[in-house]
Amino acid sequence: MLWGHISIWRCCPIAAINAVGPAGDCPPAAGGRPPGRLSALRPAGNPYPHGTLSVPRLPFFLLLLAAALVPVRTSDAATIRDTFDGPTPSLQVVAQEPPVQVLRQSRIRLQLGDRSRTTGSGAERIDFRCDPGYAGSFSYATDPLAVLDELSLRVHLAASRPGVRVGLRIVLPRVIDPDTKAPAVTVVMAEPRLEAAGAWGWIVVDHVPQLLEAHARVLRVGRLGAAVDTRGAYATGVVLSSPGAPTGAWLLVEEINLEGAVQAATADAASATPDAAPGPSETPALASVAVRAGGEITAEGRSIYPLIWTHQGESLKRLAEVGFNVVAMEQLPEQLDLEQARELGLWIVCPPPSDLPRLNEPEFAAAHSRVLAWWIDPMPGASTRDQQIARCGELRAHDTLLRRPLITASNDPAPPPSGPELAARPAGRTAPGVAATRVALVPVTHSGLLLQQRAALATRRVLSPWKPERDVADDLWRALAGGSAGVWFQSEFELTQAPAAARAADELTLCNRRLALAAPWLVAGRPTLVGPGVLAWRRDHCSLLISQAMFGIGPPIAPLVPTSAGLDETMRFSRLDAASLQSLYARRVPGGVQIDSDRPIDALVACEDPRVLDQLAAAVRQRAGDNAQITTRLATSDLLRVEALQKELPSPTGAADVLTPIRQEIGAAKAALAVRNWPAAFTAASRARAGAAVVLGQSQGPTGLLISSPLAGSAETLADNVRLLGPLGALPRGPNLLAGGDFESLEACRASGWRHETARPDGAEAAIAAASAPQGSGYLRLSADASDGEGAAWIGSPEVHANPGETLEVLGMVRFDAEGGVLRISDSLGGDELGITVRDTIAWRPFRLLRIATAEPMVLRFELDGAGAAGIDAVMVRRVMARPVETASDDRRPDAAGQARRPAAGIYPK
Repeated sequence: MLWGHISIWRCCPIAAINAVGPAGDCPPAAGGRPPGRLSALRPAGNPYPHGTLSVPRLPFFLLLLAAALVPVRTSDAATIRDTFDGPTPSLQVVAQEPPVQVLRQSRIRLQLGDRSRTTGSGAERIDFRCDPGYAGSFSYATDPLAVLDELSLRVHLAASRPGVRVGLRIVLPRVIDPDTKAPAVTVVMAEPRLEAAGAWGWIVVDHVPQLLEAHARVLRVGRLGAAVDTRGAYATGVVLSSPGAPTGAWLLVEEINLEGAVQAATADAASATPDAAPGPSETPALASVAVRAGGEITAEGRSIYPLIWTHQGESLKRLAEVGFNVVAMEQLPEQLDLEQARELGLWIVCPPPSDLPRLNEPEFAAAHSRVLAWWIDPMPGASTRDQQIARCGELRAHDTLLRRPLITASNDPAPPPSGPELAARPAGRTAPGVAATRVALVPVTHSGLLLQQRAALATRRVLSPWKPERDVADDLWRALAGGSAGVWFQSEFELTQAPAAARAADELTLCNRRLALAAPWLVAGRPTLVGPGVLAWRRDHCSLLISQAMFGIGPPIAPLVPTSAGLDETMRFSRLDAASLQSLYARRVPGGVQIDSDRPIDALVACEDPRVLDQLAAAVRQRAGDNAQITTRLATSDLLRVEALQKELPSPTGAADVLTPIRQEIGAAKAALAVRNWPAAFTAASRARAGAAVVLGQSQGPTGLLISSPLAGSAETLADNVRLLGPLGALPRGPNLLAGGDFESLEACRASGWRHETARPDGAEAAIAAASAPQGSGYLRLSADASDGEGAAWIGSPEVHANPGETLEVLGMVRFDAEGGVLRISDSLGGDELGITVRDTIAWRPFRLLRIATAEPMVLRFELDGAGAAGIDAVMVRRVMARPVETASDDRRPDAAGQARRPAAGIYPK
């Protein structure tokens, strides 16, 4: 007790010792406790209560001598403060009966006036539902904290219903729970309540040891009996109890503040009983991450194929369930995020700390060992490109403990600064001058420009921002064909429980699980094209062939596998899908290997090592049931889409006899699910999805036309697109608004505002050619000669101005001499997603873009990606002479479920 007596006495200023009265309370210092606080918190049974200390009883110099001779221990007390500014929710629902249903949980930004005290800009909100008369309990985890007099809890919160209480989760290491055979855990609730509903307020919990002792008296008359011992007790979290209702309630928490927090000596408690709770986990060893010369990424000595998702507020557990193994965060993650990522086996991509010397601290490095790469787009503290390069150099100089690679993610074709080890670029697009390992960017939501254009034309009140799965699959296939070392799925919306987002989550889950099965081969590098729409990887005497049919965008693998695949009839052949691994028989025939299979082959494994097949079969069996159920659920959703489209566009392709086989396959899938026949259910559901895709494709009309309409490509706007293109063709057009689009003279083009840019000035050229011009005496010839297959050159048009809401039509002629590249036509109103890709077009072909004018001017862009020569001529922009139809709403922003609302105007003619 001498330790506590001396430390309490030292908190009083020497000059104020004589001012200590009979009660012994120290005068409050600046920012200290109020008078009377220390006497109320002195330890029980102290033989030398500080209230009896007075200077006349001992000479002053003896007091100084005692203070000098006794080694006073410095206090380890600290303040734990969380202002809930991070992106990831941290409150967890506590299991109870009857159960509490969490409707929504997210971090939000508080606006001015939303709170009574500006402690931070963020808060965590939980919407929940429970039976009448019950409350929802939510926990906030902390490190083990000793139950001391100094421990104080303050919580700033608001709730929709009055009566919120706050307490601590306490572990009693000397009491063994007879049910769990582990140290007993209890919740000590304080009496202060937040009585005002819908208003912010503070709940303060003091005198924690006294609260625990009062709670222990209750426990001693319960099932734990009289052996309840509170010695060595420590707190492991904060518990909030908020009254609920069947109709729903909400809880907002802005700050949790724990003062006087001291790390609990749990090791001492563990020695008191063999079954006591273990102490805090040891500091984990620093994980190693490297990017090998061939582009393979290794983490902790094992190859990894990153499947990255940009964090939008989802829980890390949900992202792990969807199948992502890397989460990209736009700010440095909190400690709780890092710990949860370690438990779930996730890796983190995030910006480096703004204070780079922190990287040299062992504690910081140990806490951030789950960081896979530092995201430098841009680096904190760098506003210009030169500053970015300088900061990257400083980052590499300071990052001596973790030694993490740098990653950049950008749509800019220019080389990234400072040569990062990983460069994320759009799938299927070359990146001149970038020597880093490429990660493919695959967007899963529509761009803001497309949503704006679609909202101005569609008649539906709610539009989904999620891209059709076929478009995502096309990008993914280009990523695999390009040998990407990973996939970065990009989304501007959260994976919520809304129907459109839930469907997207199902699609991503299947996609990620297919990629996870193929990951041992995908890390091997660039594949070999062995047939139309078939790629092959080979590693460790095992080959994997994947067809476009695996992603629902092309035909399966042909039964005759050509010799170029490198297969031999002595190998063990197996048909692979997300629900089965089926052995097949193969024989040598002229020209290759003949595979005998009663079903289409989406993916084929040919292996000489049976252990690889055993491991692959175990991985397939683990997810087979779940994958079959997801596929059946998606097939049912596809059928509903086709039926809805049939009602809007009656046609022979949408007749009932066409839909009957789809319904039959779905019925067969559900019947197979009932008897747990996962392969049969998956196969039937996959056939149903393929049939629905055929009906949707036929409803879209003729393909191959170079037409870009914001309403095309999506099942929910397909009927609007058909109704738009019909009457639009008969409307008159205004004069040409684009100057220099006839390309008769290079000087005239430059004078009109056309500009030419290139990323490879030594191998790109823009000139006027005269031979075979489709109109006039010349056309623009854009060419690039890149022996390594990389090259980019583009031309941009002058600005075209129009009144917002007017319909613009872009017309022109184009041709392309294929030499391995493509020509992309895009504009500033529709962006790259509404662009047209031209390949293998020797003859001249017309192209057409339909756009709704906005306040921003339109600029056309013709980009040559790769090697080849493109011809461009007769480009013009004209108004469609029709007055927009006014509608009632003027809100185009996405709603809370990530949906785009109906626009303010459309272009349907009166």
